[in-house]
Amino acid sequence: MGRKYNTNLQINTAASVPARPAGPDLLYLTGTDKCDLTSAQIQSVRALLQSGGTLFADAAGGSRPFTDSFNQLVAKLFPGEMLQPIKPTSALFSGEFAGATKIARVHLRKFAIASQGGHKKPHLEGIKIGRRWAIIFSPYDIASGLLGTHTWGITGYTPQSSLDLARNIVAYAAAPKK
Repeated sequence: MGRKYNTNLQINTAASVPARPAGPDLLYLTGTDKCDLTSAQIQSVRALLQSGGTLFADAAGGSRPFTDSFNQLVAKLFPGEMLQPIKPTSALFSGEFAGATKIARVHLRKFAIASQGGHKKPHLEGIKIGRRWAIIFSPYDIASGLLGTHTWGITGYTPQSSLDLARNIVAYAAAPKK
């Protein structure tokens, strides 16, 4: 992202989430197994999201256990809320903000097409706080695509589609909050 799109990313792999405004605009969570956060971590993530931050998560490899546990995490973060499909007309896909690109269609990996059929529209889900997406989740793998791998057995996006989606999510998180 930094090299190709002139984006200044600072990576922090700490177990705790720094408080804003010095904290991150974007948290990224990926995994193949259950995602368990402590009560303190959940409170920290909730505070970050409520203050304008964004949580981006994807199920590495298209992992069902991660997807199920992420849905449970969302219920703990925002009781009574559920992930909603993000419409293809969303700003996340239209490229209407600085650093973004228009994403009219995406490409899935061959394994994803063989095992689940193909689709051409991006599939992201999320939760809004006000008018902005505070949580953005992909049940399809993006992480492996960002690594540029072409491994069989991954239910996810191709490397180029992964890069386009990640680019827009990072730019969206960094965009001025309305």
